[in-house]
Amino acid sequence: MNVPNLRNSDTAGLAAIRRWQPCAIIAADMAATTGDSVQPIYFNISYGLAAQAHYPWAARMWELKTPPKRPAIDKIVLSAEALTCLQDVLDLLEATLIPSTDYVLIQ
Repeated sequence: MNVPNLRNSDTAGLAAIRRWQPCAIIAADMAATTGDSVQPIYFNISYGLAAQAHYPWAARMWELKTPPKRPAIDKIVLSAEALTCLQDVLDLLEATLIPSTDYVLIQ
């Protein structure tokens, strides 16, 4: 799946997405990405309309608490397909950021 990311120059779009309230929390094994131990990392999940012309929907996954040794994980993924429920968002994140076997829905 080829999904673009927001350009850093779109500060208004990024700021709006970062204000979205979380709708779920997942615990994910990101050891391959971060080099951390096998302890899960807890992420907030949010989604909604991003007001981008060709990719109007967005999902955001950001860390609840970041260890002091590395930068926070904060990912925004755009989608041309509607994200109307949490399962749509989890499917998008599985296709772009995390394998489905490496996370569990907490809330």
